[in-house]
Amino acid sequence: EELFQLLLVSEHASLSGKRSESSLLAQRARELAGRQKLTQIAAPSEAIEASRLAEFGFLAEAHALAMRSAAKDEGLNVQSLAADVLAATGDEARAKTIVEKLAKKYPDDTLLRNIWLPTVRARIQLQRGAPGEAIETLGPALRYELGMAWETVPFRTIYLRGVTYLKLRQGNEAAQEFKKIIDHRGVDALSPYYALAQLGLGRAFAIADERSRAQRAYEVFFSLWKDADGDVPALQQAKLEYATLH
Repeated sequence: EELFQLLLVSEHASLSGKRSESSLLAQRARELAGRQKLTQIAAPSEAIEASRLAEFGFLAEAHALAMRSAAKDEGLNVQSLAADVLAATGDEARAKTIVEKLAKKYPDDTLLRNIWLPTVRARIQLQRGAPGEAIETLGPALRYELGMAWETVPFRTIYLRGVTYLKLRQGNEAAQEFKKIIDHRGVDALSPYYALAQLGLGRAFAIADERSRAQRAYEVFFSLWKDADGDVPALQQAKLEYATLH
């Protein structure tokens, strides 16, 4: 019971942008799992934390944690999450190696074909500066992305599509993706993507030249992250962007 309480509180801290507290609690949970011989907890926890850190902008730490989790667990969920983080942090070669191996090992897995592989491949395309290709690659995920299990980090594919539309300067389309997350919070009530979607919505409205709506969305994000660590790159960037709206 203590173990899962630690994991839940860690997730709640992450939702609020409290990166240090979230990481500390997750590490305590992993240490407790180790003492209890629950070896199946450590790698998924590390992969999920790596995904959060990447979205928050802590790329070097995210990469290291993804590598560690992938080395511990060869299962589909951990490997796919690790590959996504590696792609997000610019390690295209390792990300491609992992997804190619998964594709051969699980050729008939529905979620792998329609969620995990497209997500990693689109992430790589986005890193290469090809957002139009990334949108096309993410197409198969549309049927499945609101029904994903917690260990696959729900909303990440939707959020990635929203970010990709931002890169394309298509504000209205980006806003629709971020609203999906906001409107379906019950899929994963403690997901950090809920707050990040508010930030994405602000960016989308700014692109669409809807300044007052953009300001309000940023302010919702800041209220959700009012206790966030000041060194979180995503928060620092959001403050710079917000200042330009006035």
